[in-house]
Amino acid sequence: MHWQAIPLAIKQAVISLRHTLHQYPELSNHEQATQQRLLNALQTCRLRDYHCIGTSIVARLAGKNPDGAPIAIRGDIDALPITENTGLAWSSVNTGVMHACGHDVHAAWAIGAARLLSENPPESDVIVILQQAEELGTGAAFLMAQNAIPPETRAIFGGHVDRRYAIGEVVWHPGAISSYSDKLTIRCTGKSAHAARPHEGQNPIHMAHRMIDTIASWEGQHCGPTHFITITQCHAGSRHNIIPQTADLSGTIRCLCPQKRRIIHDALYALQEPGITVTITPSSPAVINHPGLESVAKQAIHNAVGIAPQSLPEPNMASEDFGHYTQSIPGWFFRVGARYPNDPYSPVHSPDFFAEDEAVLVGSAVLAEAVWQASAIR
Repeated sequence: MHWQAIPLAIKQAVISLRHTLHQYPELSNHEQATQQRLLNALQTCRLRDYHCIGTSIVARLAGKNPDGAPIAIRGDIDALPITENTGLAWSSVNTGVMHACGHDVHAAWAIGAARLLSENPPESDVIVILQQAEELGTGAAFLMAQNAIPPETRAIFGGHVDRRYAIGEVVWHPGAISSYSDKLTIRCTGKSAHAARPHEGQNPIHMAHRMIDTIASWEGQHCGPTHFITITQCHAGSRHNIIPQTADLSGTIRCLCPQKRRIIHDALYALQEPGITVTITPSSPAVINHPGLESVAKQAIHNAVGIAPQSLPEPNMASEDFGHYTQSIPGWFFRVGARYPNDPYSPVHSPDFFAEDEAVLVGSAVLAEAVWQASAIR
């Protein structure tokens, strides 16, 4: 179904839902009111059952064959600790909290797709995941650990709004469409002393500086455009005249390739020596679009928007916890245009970010079409 052909009642309902979700955002793992609003919206669908797990919802829509393996769609629902500056009539009323990454859109288009799939049931049942805590990188892992997704699920689809693209443009990208994200911490432990007698101590700030210089020198050896380390924090000291005991560095490791990721991890651990401790905490895996779903995804885009799919202008090194699903379920992740042609770009995670309402309709159509196409494959 083309997005412009979505029935008027569904258009109005999902856009109204999007406005409400945007106006009343909630932070990760605190999406109780959001969960209730989405539960209310699901009552218009052909539900077999649903479960509230944490602040998430996992619902099952009736397809034509309840005994077949289901197909899943996912929308994330949490907001960010950012004060909104969009001037929208339906701006956030929750101080310091904002849907600055489009999860209000993602939740609404999951409901929109569920409505379309209820009116025209596919062969398979459909699992609708309305997921908490994507911004922490923990929501998808939590649901998988709770065995919330039926193990027989044969495909999963999701997407993200993207203001690099106009309304009606949708990215089709085989392979890695988002990055691994690992948290890096390096603790440098020296010996505290008076700043007037540095020879009596060992300055951990010098050690931290050496670590930063070493990592910066890895360009071309261990790091490149699709696999790199970004140091974002450096903390040491409490007074101007005291050499501190410790200095702490932290940042992220971004990588599209699991083999390159392992090389970077090994190189970082090799920096350890007395007084230097390296800790790497995995967060979200890379989202790898499954080759078996390439034709399904391309046809879904064609049917939903009527134009050729777009390509990524450059590797996407942001993370997305949808990767926890695609580690065990064949999946495909779309990026959906969210601005009018010639409108300026506004980045996600900024006070000025917003997606146009029509993105909700495009995402609804793309996800529904993906399910219809995948369900038709025997």
